[in-house]
Amino acid sequence: MSAPALDFEALVTRGKDGSFRLEAAIEGMTCAACIGDIESALRNLPGLIAARVNYTNRRLSLEWRESAFELAGVFERLRRMGYRLHPFELASGERAEEEASKRLLRCLAIAAFAAMNIMLLSAAVWIGEDTDIDPATRDMFHGLSALIALPAAAFAGQPFFESAFNALRARRLNMDVPISLGVVLALAMSVNETLTHAPRAYFDSAIMLLAFLLLGRYLDAAMRRKTRGVAANLAALRARVKGRPIARARIPMPTLDALATVLKGARFGVAVWTAVHLGSLELEMLNGLVRDLNDTTRFSTLPLAQPDNAAGVLAACGWMTGFPMRTGFGAEGPLHDPWRFEAERLAASGETDCALWISAFGAPPPTWTGASNVIALCESATGFVTEPNVLIRVGRPGVDHDAVLHSSDTGTLTASTASAPGAAPSVARVLQRIAASLPDASAGIC
Repeated sequence: MSAPALDFEALVTRGKDGSFRLEAAIEGMTCAACIGDIESALRNLPGLIAARVNYTNRRLSLEWRESAFELAGVFERLRRMGYRLHPFELASGERAEEEASKRLLRCLAIAAFAAMNIMLLSAAVWIGEDTDIDPATRDMFHGLSALIALPAAAFAGQPFFESAFNALRARRLNMDVPISLGVVLALAMSVNETLTHAPRAYFDSAIMLLAFLLLGRYLDAAMRRKTRGVAANLAALRARVKGRPIARARIPMPTLDALATVLKGARFGVAVWTAVHLGSLELEMLNGLVRDLNDTTRFSTLPLAQPDNAAGVLAACGWMTGFPMRTGFGAEGPLHDPWRFEAERLAASGETDCALWISAFGAPPPTWTGASNVIALCESATGFVTEPNVLIRVGRPGVDHDAVLHSSDTGTLTASTASAPGAAPSVARVLQRIAASLPDASAGIC
């Protein structure tokens, strides 16, 4: 292998099937679009079987079979795209994530402070338009807005500007490029309007855009840190169960050791969990912990089914696609990525412009239904804080119409006859009518 890859040879593991695997931390990712860019760029490398990116912990997983495969090709291709690889270490990743969050918070504070002050000046100009504001006074307010907006944008926009510059230097685009371009153009136009004594300036729009984007990015980072925190606690507990030392832990060491002693002393332990509160990284750590405990005692896991027939949906999704939920169909085939296709994250980040929400069992609507255009198929008793753009009332399976339902008692599908047949259509019938109305009527329902 070439020189750039030599430091990573010790991290390469070999599976029972003869394949080679490497996991490394990747720097330079700023958004979900980077996941597709990296995976697509590495897909056609000779000998590479799979390349998967975990955005939550910034980890790249590679798998290959052929001994002729060169890691140097991966390093060089990622370097040209503006990314860097280094050995994956959970602790260092946490420190880097913490520093990035602090930086985002500082930028957000500056942008929010500037936006509030500029809005006060802008409000005075807007009100003055109805009361014949003096042009000199209006120009003064615009000038004060410029004095606040320009240095604030230069500081608060650094996360976007740096990311956009690195992307352009690598001759690629990411979502920070149009953001930076929009902010710079809005500020430049506002300065020009101010110098030419025009009645309009857009300093408030540029700064408020930065403030809201920074808020979204900070919340996204906070959620990922929370996810990493649970996983880190489980990893620390797993280490203590095996008697291995740890450098630091979020839980006090005496508490961690006491919990490890209780787990190892259990005659038959059960870890009860639900996917409502745990993500893929936490489940990976939890299952590893249970596997280690089974070396000396008996331990198992008990997943609790989510409401609204989630277990039935999971089973049907697995039969039809081979993957669990949070699977996308935008590529050539189904692609499972729990982080990328999480509905709440997609709606909050603005990556989706329309969502179809289906619930025929009376479950409360999710909080994200007010964040984007929503088509809702639900029963008549369902209430919304924000009314969806399109609302279609459907019948409850097994009550309004015959259905095949998942039984949590037996873990299988059972036929259920309608107990009180009604006129409300089933979800399947509504989807069939929607599909028949599409331009490509031959497209099946997935």
